[in-house]
Amino acid sequence: MNVWVANIPPNSATGRHSQPTQRFVYVLEGAVVYEVDGKPPQTFKAGEAYAEMPGKVHNFRNASSTQPAKALGFQYGNKGQPLQTNAP
Repeated sequence: MNVWVANIPPNSATGRHSQPTQRFVYVLEGAVVYEVDGKPPQTFKAGEAYAEMPGKVHNFRNASSTQPAKALGFQYGNKGQPLQTNAP
């Protein structure tokens, strides 16, 4: 089990990527936008959570241009397995 906190500055994003296993995200502060290729973007605010499906290319970004956001991530993975891969 891997658990981390992502501090996302205003106007920041992860860039397009995917992961080999399911990832769960809980928004601690602010709001984030989850953009899956081929689907409309979804916005999640503090206190809301969502799941990222394995193999789906997506981007994760701060919804605000002025306020930081913070999210808590949970993901299972085998020891030494990459948790995500950047997309072209």
